[in-house]
Amino acid sequence: MKAISAIAGAALAACAGAVCAQVPTPPSDTIVVTATRAPRTADDTLTAVSVITREDIERRQPLDITELLRTQAGIDITRSGGPGGNVSLFLRGGNSNHVLVLIDGVRVASLTTGTFDWRSLPLEQIERIEIVRGPRASLYGSDAIGGVIQIFTRRAQGIETALGAGTDDTRRASVAAGTRGSTRVFAAGSHFQTDGFSATNPRAGPFFDPDEDGLRRQSVSAGFEADLGAAARLEVIGRQARGTTEIDPGESDIVNESVSARLAHAPTDRWTQTLTVGVFGDSLRTRGPFSSTIRSHRRSLDWQHDLAVGSDTLITAGVSVLEESAVTSDFDREQDSRAAFALWQHRFGDRQLQLSGRYDDYSTFGGHGTWSAAYGWALTPATRAWLSYGTGFRAPSLNDLFHPGVPGLGFAGNPDLEPERSRTAEAGLRRRLAGGYLALSLFSTRFDNLIAFAGVDFQAINVAEASARGAELEHGQSVGDWYFATALTLQRTRDETSDLPLVQRPDAKLATYAERRIGRAALGAEVVAVSERRDVSGEDAPGYAIVNIAGRYGLGSAWMLELRVENLFDKDYEVVRGFNTPGRSAFLTLRYGLERDD
Repeated sequence: MKAISAIAGAALAACAGAVCAQVPTPPSDTIVVTATRAPRTADDTLTAVSVITREDIERRQPLDITELLRTQAGIDITRSGGPGGNVSLFLRGGNSNHVLVLIDGVRVASLTTGTFDWRSLPLEQIERIEIVRGPRASLYGSDAIGGVIQIFTRRAQGIETALGAGTDDTRRASVAAGTRGSTRVFAAGSHFQTDGFSATNPRAGPFFDPDEDGLRRQSVSAGFEADLGAAARLEVIGRQARGTTEIDPGESDIVNESVSARLAHAPTDRWTQTLTVGVFGDSLRTRGPFSSTIRSHRRSLDWQHDLAVGSDTLITAGVSVLEESAVTSDFDREQDSRAAFALWQHRFGDRQLQLSGRYDDYSTFGGHGTWSAAYGWALTPATRAWLSYGTGFRAPSLNDLFHPGVPGLGFAGNPDLEPERSRTAEAGLRRRLAGGYLALSLFSTRFDNLIAFAGVDFQAINVAEASARGAELEHGQSVGDWYFATALTLQRTRDETSDLPLVQRPDAKLATYAERRIGRAALGAEVVAVSERRDVSGEDAPGYAIVNIAGRYGLGSAWMLELRVENLFDKDYEVVRGFNTPGRSAFLTLRYGLERDD
């Protein structure tokens, strides 16, 4: 239970006033909770996992979470325009709604679009991100086809503030404070504002508008942790983000919020039960030629039991309940689901075996079962390998089921839709290096029963099939005063009906970062290169490569000066046809941090 609390809290204090030596944690020693719903080392998860720490965020200094996630293996990101543009995240070639996003254990995807609004999440309130690549539907249910991304909210242990300004009249301010000890209270707030740049260019056709498209966002989070005695611990944390983003044409008001309450109790040293209650809500009000109002709400309950049998077996089992509703300009609908899941993990010598299964019963379409199996072994004391196979599914969104369609155009939902399905095989290898690690994974996924607007009057029907297979290579290592990190993704995706590549999934992507510490300073350079890919317009979009640099300098015992320059060589490129990307831009931040001793 203490390990669960430590990871969920992710209380990793950032170095203040000096640049610390950052050594990548070897995979064997990295503890993650998302892969198996319980604290395990990365090796023991028998899957491809990546962890982004608070130190990683402060080292690279990205302006938003999408700039950080696109440097990770297996992840492709598109954004329509500047900071306020719509974001789509593709994991291992799946659709943008084929990745489960959790914040402090709470599902945060919209019930209408099926995706999370990445614009609503400021980096200042993130402590840790765990990325699990590969199906996890047998533990989490719907959406976890390409994988799971879980974000842990910042839980400060002291006082931290930051002020920043940069190109396009960008301004940012944040503050966080918290206590230490067995009972902790913490809170954080941030403000971000930018005038931005024109989201579109003449290639956007009738949507082109040369005005500046900015973003304004305010975010707050707060919570507490407390020991209740008798081996019990209570954790409550909530967050809310509000903002306005300008788009071409019009603008949108965004609200995104979630609350998680977790009570963990260990009746014995071999049994821990955890009750988690979550609430999520979001709203999107768009003003312009396509005005609309969308509000969705989700309540969840998970009751999980972790039982150690002997020294080599761990059984995890539980039940989940979801109640969901959405109110839009076009419909007012709700659905609920009930689920039961179980995971059996066993170690025998230098080998491991995992078997898991889950059954979900939805009020809208009925039941669906998923399962997975994984086998791992040690090739050498420093090298471990694994093989796995798993199934996944995505429940139709409320838009897919009930949207009445666009007058004169169709594109209506279909209440008779069935879930989308997937099957994935994977092989992986992790090796510990001196001061770092090397990881390789190979995957092959088949998507069936995909929902497409291809019926009469373009109504939603289950008809499409697709496939994705590829390789991911990750490397992180410290050598003296140098730090290196590389993520390479090679993949081939196909629409099996048309035999064309899936849109916005490049065949190759490379992200590499190198940093050197020099006394109280550090200077790093980042290269992101993306190959040619098929655009939503049907044309091939050319590949591109950009260079970003980041520098830090310690000022005294608690102050840090940071500078990030993006697109250093002012590369002119497009991610989505007709939408602009930022040119050379710079951002300067002054940061103060002081830890508490209580």
